[in-house]
Amino acid sequence: MKACFFPMLRAIHLGLDSHRVLFDAILRADRKLQVTKLLNLLDKFVCELPKERKCAAHMVAFDCIDPRSARIKVHTRSYQASINNIRDMFTLGGQLTDPAMLKGLEILKGILPHLLALEEHHTKNSILTPPNLLHPHGDFVAAYELTPDHLVPDHAQLCPGRRKALTAILAYTRE
Repeated sequence: MKACFFPMLRAIHLGLDSHRVLFDAILRADRKLQVTKLLNLLDKFVCELPKERKCAAHMVAFDCIDPRSARIKVHTRSYQASINNIRDMFTLGGQLTDPAMLKGLEILKGILPHLLALEEHHTKNSILTPPNLLHPHGDFVAAYELTPDHLVPDHAQLCPGRRKALTAILAYTRE
């Protein structure tokens, strides 16, 4: 069983950003979940993002099992769908260097423009789509798994925004 928490309404009610509300909720539950070090790594990365790349905390899901093995999945929404931003979100700004993940990102870089039905090939630094909420792929959700016995967060998936989209993808980096 999983329990999910969506911080947006609470953030609006408290006048805080969704990121702070979500991370504070995890820290309150962490007495049982033991993921403070992983959460701090993710929190530091999100807080240090430049203003134009800030992301919103979208959702957190907790495994309702023995806390020593429970996973917490943190979903963030980024409003800049560029190859570099996707790479940064996957690697937490270069802090995560798993070779399989890096190889997967290179493959994703080559196929993403085709999967999103874009007409031209884009360079590494280009924005795949305008960072504009009206565009079908103007954003994406990145999810991170925090597990007590892991040293770093696992990046679990990437989902480009799908409003009126011609195509949609889900890229997994799990072993």
